[in-house]
Amino acid sequence: MIPFFASQDRIPRQLGDLEMTGLDESDDEILGVQIRYQRGASKADVYIYDYGQYPLPANIHDHLVIAHFEECCASIRQLAEANIYRDLQVNQCNELKLQPPHNEISFLHAEFSYGVANTRLSIDIGRQASHMLLTTFGGYFLKIRASYPDQPNRIGDYDGFVDNLVSELKMSLAQE
Repeated sequence: MIPFFASQDRIPRQLGDLEMTGLDESDDEILGVQIRYQRGASKADVYIYDYGQYPLPANIHDHLVIAHFEECCASIRQLAEANIYRDLQVNQCNELKLQPPHNEISFLHAEFSYGVANTRLSIDIGRQASHMLLTTFGGYFLKIRASYPDQPNRIGDYDGFVDNLVSELKMSLAQE
């Protein structure tokens, strides 16, 4: 089952300026789903899951949510240690409160920048800016990992993406 959307045909095909390009529904229900959105070198992966702990606490400052956020950040550092990411920098780590009409929702947020190593599994696509956002929504973890080329005068529209995603999730929750 796909949390909130129930079926693949109810998943929004476009959020912000990104289009849905993939869906991975785990065989293990506690791992939920991963939905990929992409446009060129910009991409955002949306993960909705509960790790078998449904319903999760609504407060992002709960020790369970903070511990999971730290695990998510540690997995990014592990990619740097494995030389998948080069010159990993943590640019900020904070709470990100959404703007109206979603200002009741906050995310734990980390912003990274890194280069992608040239390996058998990846090609060097230049320096990347990346955001990892985590909150709980409707009893589930909602994790977003958005990455785009870190170039002068390039703005990744992850704000619009997140706003559109939350709007869609709220509509789906209201229809349940």
